[in-house]
Amino acid sequence: MILKDTTDVWFVAFLMHKGHKISKYDVITKGKVKCYFDISDSNWKELKLEFNNSDLSQFKSLIDKVKDLSY
Repeated sequence: MILKDTTDVWFVAFLMHKGHKISKYDVITKGKVKCYFDISDSNWKELKLEFNNSDLSQFKSLIDKVKDLSY
């Protein structure tokens, strides 16, 4: 199985909350990480949809909007 990866720490936290473990990770730059998960294609797509429809995703969007005020 090919590992799925994401740099979205909110999605990483969501996956970990759902019981998925990080298989490996790469530090891209200070404060930025790419995490890899051993998840099937179909489950990955389902989890992405679930995340996008979750309260956490809405909270992330609000945090991003607040952060945008500082630029």
